[in-house]
Amino acid sequence: MIELDQLWAWILQLAILSGGIYLFLRLARQSRGNRVVRLLVTGGLLVVVVLWGLTETLDLAELQHILSSVTGFVVVVLAIVFQPELRRAMGQLAGSGAGFGKRRRDATIIGPVAAAAKAMGKRRRGALITFERESSLDPWVERGAAIDARIDAAILEGLFEPSGALHDGGVVLREGRIIAASCVYPVSDNRDLAQRLGTRHRAALGLSEETDAVTVVVSEETGRISIAANGSLSDPVSADDLEEQLRTALGDVRTKTGAERGYDVVSGVSGMLRELVRDVYWIAISMVLGFGLLYVAREQVVQEEAVTVSIELVTAGHSPDEFPGPGVATGPRVVVQLDVPNQAFAEPGGTSGEHRLLVKGTRARIERFRQEASGELRIESTQSPVALGTNDIEWNTDVLGLELKWEREPAKLEFVGVADQVLKLVKSDLPLNTERLKRHIAVKLDERPFSPDTVELSGPSAVLDLLLRRAENEVPLFAPLELAEDPARNQVYTLKLAPRWRNAGVRLATEVVASPVVTYSSHSVGPMDIELSLVCMDPDRVDELAHWKIPASSQVVSFEIVAIGIIPMDEDSEPLKLDLNNFTQRNLVAYVDISDAPPPDAQATSVGVEVRYYLRQDFDDPESLQELKLDPARLSEWSELTVKPIGESLIFLVPANDED
Repeated sequence: MIELDQLWAWILQLAILSGGIYLFLRLARQSRGNRVVRLLVTGGLLVVVVLWGLTETLDLAELQHILSSVTGFVVVVLAIVFQPELRRAMGQLAGSGAGFGKRRRDATIIGPVAAAAKAMGKRRRGALITFERESSLDPWVERGAAIDARIDAAILEGLFEPSGALHDGGVVLREGRIIAASCVYPVSDNRDLAQRLGTRHRAALGLSEETDAVTVVVSEETGRISIAANGSLSDPVSADDLEEQLRTALGDVRTKTGAERGYDVVSGVSGMLRELVRDVYWIAISMVLGFGLLYVAREQVVQEEAVTVSIELVTAGHSPDEFPGPGVATGPRVVVQLDVPNQAFAEPGGTSGEHRLLVKGTRARIERFRQEASGELRIESTQSPVALGTNDIEWNTDVLGLELKWEREPAKLEFVGVADQVLKLVKSDLPLNTERLKRHIAVKLDERPFSPDTVELSGPSAVLDLLLRRAENEVPLFAPLELAEDPARNQVYTLKLAPRWRNAGVRLATEVVASPVVTYSSHSVGPMDIELSLVCMDPDRVDELAHWKIPASSQVVSFEIVAIGIIPMDEDSEPLKLDLNNFTQRNLVAYVDISDAPPPDAQATSVGVEVRYYLRQDFDDPESLQELKLDPARLSEWSELTVKPIGESLIFLVPANDED
């Protein structure tokens, strides 16, 4: 199944619906039936559309039911009233696949047709001779006299002999044969036609307005010859130019049919560009009606969607504005207000405060619920647990016509005792999200980053006990602090409780907890390889040095060197990077201490020992500063040269008598 974006789905539906309305209006305008009936049916359709919109807007349920009940009858009535036009349109669609061969056959029969027309014009004998093109003429052929004869000038003249039975109406030519005579064509109601033009000319023009046929008209009064094609009637054509004019008309029709009908993807029948431009007023009306119908249908289509709802738990004496719960900023929310003092809520297991509702109703109502809905549930009993029934929630928006139920089981809340707790804040309470930081920026917290450095909390007693032991579980109190690419030095941030604690019913009693953050430039001085030494710092175990050795594959360890707050960001850093690299290369010592390993075992084939390392001389010693040409005034207490092994820092020693 192809899934469309909502906007494109609307555009596609509007195009289809507007196209159908346009075709209906065009059919009604071109209908040859009773004008009063056409007017009544078209007006009735507009009234139905308006009433349908009013029933939805004003919620007129009874009238809406009546309109829905008579819709089927209206369709049947329209089909009966416009039955001839529908048959004609279907016939044109079925016959619109004529190919290129018609053009060549038309060219071969132009001569006999022109000769017959000229002869009848001299004798002032009226005639209608029609070339069928791509549009099928079956609706008119069926009402005429069937003939199957070759195209010959004498035969054509005989068919229009005034004393003959077939002289009234038109003759239809198809694929090089005469297939029908005495065919009655639709008469054009074009008011711009000259009053002197008779029924024969109006019939030829009417057929050209509804099909791509080309008709030769011979006037009975004047003997003049005209050509009707593409919805227009030519000026009288001289006998000498008739054959050439016919070739041009037939060629123009074929060209216009291919180009202009390809443009009209909606109808496939009346898609000529000139027709569309001429009908721009009706196209606009069709689009307005189509949009209105789509809007009303949107209000009627019933579906079921899952909507995420946030549940906010508020203890007695507090309000949602003071202590916003999780997810309040977006989507529907339900505020559960407990009116029993010294009690708090907590969801079993400390699960998320977001739940999913299955909402069944019209698309428009569901969308309004998703954007505007909020509810309140006040609980005055301490009976536990409490299931949040959708019918018990007092919604602020109209939910009539919507069926609400929880996607799984109803959200349940249990009562627990509420308590207050004052916590001493530590640096580990605030994790930093540094993913967006620029490459050369590092961030650290001050030793005392919080103001104030204690916070008052309220919530379930069991949860507050967990908070007291949060350091043991490595669970921070606050949500990670999202840092910008280039955060301002010592910027103050307002902190929020971590979702785990919020969802468990914990609330901040302190209005604002802020944290200054200090930023520094951070530059990689580059990796370097250092050869390891095997030493023993324990005098009692010096003899063990003879039992172990560092394998050849582990005798060199790679280190990453990072300068923080040392290299100015606004200066060329490469020379100083090179100096720091050389300084570290000279002063970095790496070793493994045999005394870190357990006493040797005769059966042991290896033993793991951590790599130790240090700098013989600090970079900020006066001597080092002079060597590195660093200005002490440019440094701060946070400036440092960090060294750490790249990869695994555990080395496995092997027995000294092993061969590498």
